Amino acid sequence: MHRLSIIMLSFMALFAANCSKKKVEPEQPSPPVDYREQYTGNYTTLWHSTYWQMSGFTFDTTYTYTSQVMLGDASNTLKFLWNDNTYHEFKVTESGKILFCDSVEIGSFTTNHFEFEYNDDTCQPGPLGESYSYHLIGDR
Repeated sequence: MHRLSIIMLSFMALFAANCSKKKVEPEQPSPPVDYREQYTGNYTTLWHSTYWQMSGFTFDTTYTYTSQVMLGDASNTLKFLWNDNTYHEFKVTESGKILFCDSVEIGSFTTNHFEFEYNDDTCQPGPLGESYSYHLIGDR
């Protein structure tokens, strides 16, 4: 019996010696995710524009084209590629609202869709004797 106890104690000592504590590394915080990333990419876009002058001149046109939405220059903006290959930048909130003139809500994003509309009177009265408006709808 004494011999069995010694063998058992030897195995327990050997087992305890082979067990080592694992060093637990603290988790590194993930870099902040930019909420705007979910809205970037290519969209099939319907672009509708109207322009009117008091003299009677009217321009009313619609284009369908592949546009691109990319991160804007500021941390809360996105750039939209328009049909004339120019980029127009708008503020976008974390909830997907599209803002014009810093605070006027003109549209919104969902996961695969955006829509917004504004005109020359959206922020302040536009030029006298003429008017313009833009309406864009994009789908991935």
